[in-house]
Amino acid sequence: MVYGRRWAGRLSVLNVLPPRVANTLFAPIAALKPVVHVNKIASFVLSSVQESGSHDICLFDDKDCNPFYRAVRRCGDFAAGLIIVCLMWWLYLPIWALVRLQSSGPGIFAQARVGQGGKDFTCYKFRTMKVGTPQLGTHEVNPSSITVIGSFLRRWKLDELPQVINLFRGEMTLVGPRPCLPEQTDVCLARKEAGVDVLRPGITGLSQIQDVDMSNPARLAFSDARYRATRGLILDLAIVLNTLGGKGRSDRVRISANQPAPL
Repeated sequence: MVYGRRWAGRLSVLNVLPPRVANTLFAPIAALKPVVHVNKIASFVLSSVQESGSHDICLFDDKDCNPFYRAVRRCGDFAAGLIIVCLMWWLYLPIWALVRLQSSGPGIFAQARVGQGGKDFTCYKFRTMKVGTPQLGTHEVNPSSITVIGSFLRRWKLDELPQVINLFRGEMTLVGPRPCLPEQTDVCLARKEAGVDVLRPGITGLSQIQDVDMSNPARLAFSDARYRATRGLILDLAIVLNTLGGKGRSDRVRISANQPAPL
């Protein structure tokens, strides 16, 4: 949606209101879909700086500047966290016990991940790999490092249940780019160049339901940047529904001819 100083179409009723009131009422509408002010388009067209290359150029209003969008997202994070705890609380102890019984080490795995603005935070998951597994991207890990119960947990995304802690802390959000490891410098650099590092990492995201993982940093950064440009409450809801429908996946372990598949 493109808008300017005056409103047109169904929003023309806002023209009779003071600008501050009209802008306040427009915020919930702008939170639903991507919008851009006409001045941003005009400035780009009239700019003397010529963009080179064949990459896509997306002009958009940053949703983080929309207070209504931020409030609904934060409330959604709390609501999702409460729903997960209320419906799945009985699973936490059995999963923790199974993880501990199958292999030595803690049941819950605390790992440093790269968060909003490039700052590290502690991400919590049920441990799915053996203790001593190198700090690498999932696609780089030897499949034999994944435990039997860990393979099951990852398949059904149950290993991510402890991330409700990160939701409540505000370190993660329900929908956003998946957080990478500090050691994945290629992913961090690609995301920074694409302007994605300003986003809060999410439990699920557009890249996940489109089957884009961290094995291809450039493609992942492009997908995450497209999410930033086109996000809105409608897209966020669609991503959550697609994830619940089974489209959202964790990064998969890459199996080579010389590596045994996990049991």
